[in-house]
Amino acid sequence: MPILVLLLSAYSLVIIKHIKSELFITQLVWIAAGFVVLSFMPRIRMDIFRALWPVFYIVSLISLIIVFLGPEIRGTHRWFELFGARLQPSEMVKPFIMVSLAGFIAGRTRHRMVDFFAYVGLFA
Repeated sequence: MPILVLLLSAYSLVIIKHIKSELFITQLVWIAAGFVVLSFMPRIRMDIFRALWPVFYIVSLISLIIVFLGPEIRGTHRWFELFGARLQPSEMVKPFIMVSLAGFIAGRTRHRMVDFFAYVGLFA
């Protein structure tokens, strides 16, 4: 799996270099940051995720709301700036929502199909 991710990342760098070379370094930095996160994530104990799922959910909601309060960039409100970097919270929220939903469902004592649809409505 890491080899496939590395190959896709290298391919994206080649494409970006040909399309707009000034974005090459920025993309390389973000890819390196992604690999750092990828290498540390398996080392985190699952009980930490179980305890922090409400925090992940709240941070996700707040970051999605902040986007609408920020300036319009390229005609949309999808981005906001944090410490000089433009971030698109909808991409960062996806794994947070998965962890939050898993933590919420795991904390329930009984599971029914009706409850599942309620969970999906809560997190959709």
